[in-house]
This record gives sequence, structure tokens and C-alpha cells, in this order.
Amino acid sequence: MAGSGFSPGLASANDHYYRHHRYYHREYGCERHRHRAGAAGAIAGTVGGGIIGGALSHGNVPGTLLGAGAGALIGHHVAKGSVRC
Repeated sequence: MAGSGFSPGLASANDHYYRHHRYYHREYGCERHRHRAGAAGAIAGTVGGGIIGGALSHGNVPGTLLGAGAGALIGHHVAKGSVRC
């Protein structure tokens, strides 16, 4: 095996590297994408909900705030659930 270029120590190191990064990107990478999508959905939902709440309450502040809060919650959950890993 001296001339084959195969090294058992190198193969196990590469295998460890592959398994580590495969696990990291599957578990932590997916969670990072869900978090970012949820944050973006909450922001978009806040803006949209505030506009709709303000329109339905004719510019009344409590209606606008209620719409913004509901929009943030709905936007966060919809965006977070739309990520597929």
C-alpha cells in the first residue's frame, strides 16, 4: 500500500470533517435560516398589519398597533414554517 496514495489516518480525518459539516449545515444551518426567515416575516407582517389595522380603524392608534402586533405574529409563523431544510 506504499504506492497507492491511501492513508487510513487521512481518510478518517476527511470522514470526520464531512460528518461534522454535514451535521452542522443540516441542524444549525437550517435553524439559522428559520430564524432569519421568521425575523423577516415579522417585520413584513408588522408593516402590513399596521397598514391594514390603520385602514380598518380609520387611523385610530390602538387599531393600528393591534394590526401591527397581529401581523408580526402571523408573519413570523408563516415565514418560519415556509423554510424547508
